[in-house]
Amino acid sequence: MPKLLGSDEALPSRRTDSGNYPGAIADLKLYQVFKLPEAEARAVQDKIYVLEVKAEKAAKEKEMAAKKTARESSPEAVAERKTNSDQDLIKGLDGAKYTGQSWTYDRSIVGDDELVVRGTRLVWRKRIISVAPNVILDGTPVNVWLETGQMQIVGREAKNHNIPSMSAYVGNILTISEDGKSITDVEQTVNGHTWIFYRQ
Repeated sequence: MPKLLGSDEALPSRRTDSGNYPGAIADLKLYQVFKLPEAEARAVQDKIYVLEVKAEKAAKEKEMAAKKTARESSPEAVAERKTNSDQDLIKGLDGAKYTGQSWTYDRSIVGDDELVVRGTRLVWRKRIISVAPNVILDGTPVNVWLETGQMQIVGREAKNHNIPSMSAYVGNILTISEDGKSITDVEQTVNGHTWIFYRQ
């Protein structure tokens, strides 16, 4: 009968090296079936007690790891990480300027746009640079920068408010890209356009 204890080549040792404590315990209990000298029988039982403690600890650690994974992958945890990531992005963009152009659906009015991140607000300025001959502006100067509004940034998104006098106009949804290099403006109108403004 092979000597089980005190040998690195023993089967239970190989089992425990791989973390298979239940298998090692089963091997030792099988070994106990044989008639053993009293000292060796006691040593085997002591070894079983040690392995049972290790097995219980390993099971608890596995259970805790599974619970941690479940918590970290929960919708709430994912949403919290996204919120924190968005907040860090916006904080790092304070003072960033984005520029581009936009126009009316028939291109009768074309303007330059400038968007600036100020803390958690997005400041939007425009200036008209081109007007079709048949268009009469309602007192709005040409080639003059005017602030059109400030919007609260929520996550990576900012929305402006409706303009009651413009029945077809609903508003704009502006989304800062995940890398912070651009802002996409989706105009919420019947003939709405999408524009992209790039960081300068």
